[in-house]
Amino acid sequence: MQLSTGTVASRGFFVLEHCRQRNIAVAAVIGGGYERDFDALTAVHLQLFIAAFTLSGTSLGREMIS
Repeated sequence: MQLSTGTVASRGFFVLEHCRQRNIAVAAVIGGGYERDFDALTAVHLQLFIAAFTLSGTSLGREMIS
């Protein structure tokens, strides 16, 4: 399955917002290290953290994203 970084980001926001609105606790793990380009893989995995921090109103810190 080929998912773009944008699709992964959208999915993360959708699922986390859905759970937040319903007061459902979430535990998430990062999986699927099939991408050989580690920078690209990191960018995809980072989307979950960006969504979680954004929805919680907490600053992720630009230094972690650079």
